[in-house]
Parts: sequence; C-alpha cells; structure tokens
Amino acid sequence: MTFQMVLVLLVFVFICVSISSSKIPTELGCLASITVLWLAGILSTDEAWGNFVGNTVISMIGMIILGGALQKTSLLGMIANALTKMKGGDRVMVAAAMLFPFLMCQFTGSTVALIVCLPLLATMAETSHVPKARLILPAALGAQLGIGFFPIGMSTVLFLQKNEFLSNLGSTESMKIYDICLSRIPGAVIAMLFVILIGYKLLPKGDDVVIVEDARMESKLTSTLPKWKENAVYVIFVVAMVAMFFNDSLGLTAGQISVVAALAVVILGVMDGKDVTGGLIHSPIVMVACMLSLATALTNSGAADLISGAIGNLIGSASNMTVVVAAFFLICSILTQFMENGGLVNVLTPLAILACMNSGISALPVICALELSSITAIMTPMASGTAAAAFGAGKYSIKDAVKFGLPVVIIEMVVSVIWMPIYFGF
Repeated sequence: MTFQMVLVLLVFVFICVSISSSKIPTELGCLASITVLWLAGILSTDEAWGNFVGNTVISMIGMIILGGALQKTSLLGMIANALTKMKGGDRVMVAAAMLFPFLMCQFTGSTVALIVCLPLLATMAETSHVPKARLILPAALGAQLGIGFFPIGMSTVLFLQKNEFLSNLGSTESMKIYDICLSRIPGAVIAMLFVILIGYKLLPKGDDVVIVEDARMESKLTSTLPKWKENAVYVIFVVAMVAMFFNDSLGLTAGQISVVAALAVVILGVMDGKDVTGGLIHSPIVMVACMLSLATALTNSGAADLISGAIGNLIGSASNMTVVVAAFFLICSILTQFMENGGLVNVLTPLAILACMNSGISALPVICALELSSITAIMTPMASGTAAAAFGAGKYSIKDAVKFGLPVVIIEMVVSVIWMPIYFGF
C-alpha cells in the first residue's frame, strides 16, 4: 500500500467522520480534505477545484435559484388549502399529512417542507379530531420520500452528479434524467399505501403535542408577487423542465438551461441578491463538488482498486445483482439512521460503483437503491433534519419511530431488490 493510498483512505475516513459529527462542519471538513489531496499532488488543480465550476454544480446553482423563485409563488399555498379541506378519519388524514410535504419537497428541502407543514397538521387535526401525534411522523416520511422523487427542480441535476461519479471512477455507464424517478416509484408508492392501509395503526395514539403557529411558516404559503410575475415564474419553470428533458436535441447543457432560467427570475425581480446568496449558503454544493473530487483521488491513488476488492470480499464477490442491491440497501438504511443522509449517499455511491465494477455488474440499480434507502432516515432524531424536526414537534420516542418506520423500510427494500434490477434490464 503506497503513501498516496493511505492518505486518500485517511481523508475518506475523515470526511465520513465530519459528515456524522456535528463538531466538524461538513463543508469545512470536505474543503480541508480536498486541499490536503491537492497539496500532496494526488489531485491536480483542475481535478481538485474544477468540479466547483463543472456542469453539475452550475446546474445545481441555477436550480436552487429557480426553486427559490417558485417558493415565492402561491403554488404551495394552493396545495395546502386543498389538503386542509380534506375530511375523514385516520386513513384520510394520514394520507393528506404525507402528501403535502411529499409534493412540497419537489421545490424545497425536506426539513423546510415538514416545518412549513406543521401548522397545517394542527388545522387538520383540529377539524378531523385525529391526534396530531398521528400526523407528524407520516408527514416526515412523506417529506423524506419526496426528496428528488420527480425529475423537476433540483432533482433534474441529480443524475448528472451520479454520472460524474461514474465517469471519475472509470465507468462507461450513465444514467438518464428519469432513471432515479422511475426506479423509485414502486418502492415509494407501495410504502405509502402500506402506511395508509395498515401502517397508520402503528402510530402512537397519544396527543400531548402542541404545535406552535409561526408566522414565518405561514409566510412561505402566501405570495406577495404581482400576478404577472407569478405567472412568469411558472412559465420559466415549465420551459426549463421541458428543456432539461430534451437538452441533447436542443444542443444545450443542463447547466446552460438552469443558469438562463435563474437569470430570468433575477432579472424579473423575483429573486434579489439576498435571496440568491441565502439559498446557496444552505445548499449541498460544496459537499457534492468535494465528493466528486474525492472520487477522482480514489482512482488516481489506486485506492479505488483496493476498496473495490475489499468490498468484493465482504459481499462474497457477488455477481448476482439482487444480492448486491440488497446488501447496499441494507447497509445504507442502517447507517442513515445515524448519519446525515445526503452526506452518507455521497460517501456510499463511489463505494457502490467500485464494488459493481469489481464484480462486473451494472452500478445503476445499486446507485438508485442507495438513493431510496438513504431517505428512510426517520427512525432516530440524528438521522436527518427532517427526523429531528419530527421528533421535536411530535415528542416521539425512538421506539415510536422504529415501530412505525421499520416495516416501511423493509417493504421498500423488498420492492427495490425486485424492481430495480428489472427496471435496468438485469
């Protein structure tokens, strides 16, 4: 084992620690790690920092700005009003509680989706006489399942990130813009149906929860934009999404499309400088760019071959797609209960790609399985920001969350192990 291999592996472990520990800011840990690899000569200047101006990151920046503009419209408020008018017993209210954050996640983060949803849950509980404690945990699940579900908004660049991982690690495979969505639909839909039909019976029955009304939450559901600006945002968003699907035919990159759309909403005055910088500060851009650079370092140092061989031995050099998908789904679904899910999937994705390359099988089903398993993070308060918000608002115990969440995870795993290899033709 060479010095370069040892150094890259130590950096990889350090990034894992920084992601799982609140004592080290994730962005700082990632930047420091890439700097060390750059100074050691394992990464060139372009390899270390080129990802910050690559197509994936540029696309992310554009979509973050466009998503922020969409949040200023009355779209979310209209969805919320429709859901709060729903009437019925536990099943109907649990379905509505999952649906709103699930839809809202297509345009914003899961934690924000849940927090904004809390006052609506209070209204729904009051009008339906269903305890609030039976609505908050399903809402958290809906928020998690909604992350990147449809190829709109930020999710349109998720496949680009996976493709860069594949390319940087020497794979010739690539994903299409709709692959992550179509591979996840059965698992997510069946899991939600289980909750509506059976799983809601596993929710705690008590109602000692007080949801505090917050004007900041309500403000996210109302629009102060003139009608013409609001309509302009809708048009820009739809045109950008359609262009993303047909970017090859148009001869444009995803980055070009997203930046043009972002500039349009800024020029119209929908987003100002404060809005733009505020959205970018809390985004995962730094972590994504650094993890792409780390993938290159793994290849350059030879550590990629070492890791792929070790993982191959661990899973028995399995060439059976079902076994590999199941193994990574299980590993990720366990770890994500204790590590921030966004960071975890960025750590496990290159490992999964290396393992698949070593076994001579496609990495695409495994990558998609990781995406779905990483969003099952609702069983401990440290699993995700969404889980922490749910535990705080619902006063749940870990036992409550595990009782409700474990069957959901098992169902998603079984469906994914069967469906994802079939979807990708294996």
